[in-house]
Amino acid sequence: MQLKTVFILLSLTLLSQTAVANENIIGGSIGYGTQDFNLKYDANDGDTVAFDIYYRHMLSDYMGVEAGYTRSYDGIFSDFTSLLSSADVSSYGGPRLSLYGQYPLSHGNALYAKVGVAYHDVDYKMNNVKHNESKVGADLQVGWEKRFHNGMGINVGYQFADSSILTMNNFYVGTSYRF
Repeated sequence: MQLKTVFILLSLTLLSQTAVANENIIGGSIGYGTQDFNLKYDANDGDTVAFDIYYRHMLSDYMGVEAGYTRSYDGIFSDFTSLLSSADVSSYGGPRLSLYGQYPLSHGNALYAKVGVAYHDVDYKMNNVKHNESKVGADLQVGWEKRFHNGMGINVGYQFADSSILTMNNFYVGTSYRF
């Protein structure tokens, strides 16, 4: 019943929207935060430096669909915590697909939220043997964005990603261009 309601609301939203000028946005961000891995052979916690690139298509002035790719690498403290763990995580990343919504505060200023799914692909070493695990999980983001008249934008936000092998919390800054 709930899935049917969501499908109907999404269909009505798509069909009822008129053409929006400048409906395409490309962007990227860099973030810093924490990562908690629950891998098949061990657990590993620490900090992370994350990079995210995305393409967003606005369906209306307030809603869009976004496809992105996140890649992350161990931070300084993760190198120390990997000494206490038998698993050494070198990187993780993968594609994500999100529904984007924004609430305008004033001209060019908006609060936004992204709700979606992400594919987490984790590469790590265990006793000098390379391993790889992959899972699909949730990706949630909230933040503030400032859009300028020339189409450029800046944003700050928070990202929470969770799957059975990874929990990630990042704060990030980014830039984007609307065309």
